[in-house]
Order: sequence, then C-alpha cells, then structure tokens
Amino acid sequence: MSVDLGGRRIIKKKKALLESRRADRVERLNAAVIEYSNDAILTHTLDGLVTTWNPAATAMLGYPAEERIGRPVHDLCGTEVDESAEIFARVRAGKTVEHFETRLRSRDGRRIDVSITLSPIRDPTGAIVGISTILRDITENRQIFDALRQSEEMRRVARDSARAGP
Repeated sequence: MSVDLGGRRIIKKKKALLESRRADRVERLNAAVIEYSNDAILTHTLDGLVTTWNPAATAMLGYPAEERIGRPVHDLCGTEVDESAEIFARVRAGKTVEHFETRLRSRDGRRIDVSITLSPIRDPTGAIVGISTILRDITENRQIFDALRQSEEMRRVARDSARAGP
C-alpha cells in the first residue's frame, strides 16, 4: 500500500525521470562527438582487445570496425614492443600519456605517422576498466618538417661551401 505524502513521491519520480533524460542526452552527445570526430578514437580492454572503433579510425587505418573489434590493438603498433608495453603499463596505472608519436600500420601496409593520447577509462567506482586511445594523423606535418630540415641543411652546406671559397 502506498501513501502519498503531499506529492513528494510524485516529485521524486519526476526528478528521477528528468535526470534520466538528461543523462540520455549527455550520452547521445558524447556518442556524436566520437562518431563525427576527425581523430581516430578507439577503446580497448586492459588486455588490449579493441572494444570500440570510430569511423575516423576506419578512414585513417583502412580497417572497418568489424575487423578490429575483439582483436588486439597491438597488431597496429609500430613501436618497439618494450616501449609499447611500458606505455600501456603507465595507462593501466592511471596515468594519461599525451602526444606520443609513433607509426602505425594501416590495412594496406602503409606506415602512418600518428600522435597518440591514451587515457584510462574508469567505472563509477574509479576502477580502471579500459583504455581510450585518440590518434591524430601527423604524416603530412612530419613530411613538411623533414623537408624544412633538409632545406636548412642544404642551405647550411651551400653557405659553408661559399665561405670556403674555390
């Protein structure tokens, strides 16, 4: 048997419903941010198995989500095994690793220069339950930087040769 105490029960139900709707809107907004991001965003378990893969990851690396979900994220790594293991260990310990630069292997075998940010994913109790990975393709930036460095080196050699004279 339920007793209405001046509408308090109804107000509590309305507040709970409004909070639920707000949480749903936030969840949909977060999903849209991931879906439409230009950066590749994926998540994986602490054991390294991919759990989510956004469309930008497909565009960058060539793998459709169906081919990557459930597979080891390490298959993509271009870093040395020891270096990769150390980075994942830091994230498992609760640290965020920002702007780590490496090369990844695309589906067609190309090497893609990327800047990676890895962050722990925590459950409501604060326990780390997974890893979020954001990849930004920096291949073009790296090519420009390499061309600039080469140009500066050529200018230095020409200047040194001119100073030395004939």
